[in-house]
Amino acid sequence: MKKIMVYSLGILIGIAYSVCAMEKVSQEQINSNEAFIENIKKNNVEEVKALLTQGVNVDQKTAEGVPVLIEAVSRGYTELVKLLLDEGANVDLKNRVEHTALILAAREGHVDSVKLLLDNDADVDLKNSARRTAIMVAAWKGHITIVKILLDNDAIIDRHDIVGDTVLILAARNGYVAIVRMLLDKSPNVNLQNFLGSTA
Repeated sequence: MKKIMVYSLGILIGIAYSVCAMEKVSQEQINSNEAFIENIKKNNVEEVKALLTQGVNVDQKTAEGVPVLIEAVSRGYTELVKLLLDEGANVDLKNRVEHTALILAAREGHVDSVKLLLDNDADVDLKNSARRTAIMVAAWKGHITIVKILLDNDAIIDRHDIVGDTVLILAARNGYVAIVRMLLDKSPNVNLQNFLGSTA
């Protein structure tokens, strides 16, 4: 009977020890993840690199649901973007409104990030929640260099967004004549209409 009690006590102690160890590891992991995100936001490249060496997940998200690659892209941290991509970050992850890193880079005019993302096989034609692709947001914002880069990477130009606008309609509406000419060189369907019946 005593042997059984001692054996049972040993098992309980072992379980308690394992639980404590797991809690310690979990807390350390939480601390590392929080430090990783904080250093991403502050563009602390060396600190981020050190944390990645320790095994931090390169594809984790901020409390707002933003993948850290998109966080770095949106802030214009090109060196950090390159580091995350070199460490295997998923280039096509989306945030809560379905922006990819490429869509954000195109919208914000971050040419170097656009090039890095495309060099890492970013899908040029993924759409956000408004059904706009990277070339659509680039044309809408007037980023002619990025429009050219995306065209050179075979971006589709005859797609409609959520209200029926095409990239040509968006560029023409905002008066970006040089972009319109560039798009016309790719022979788009100039007769496509949005849902209000407007063409370019």
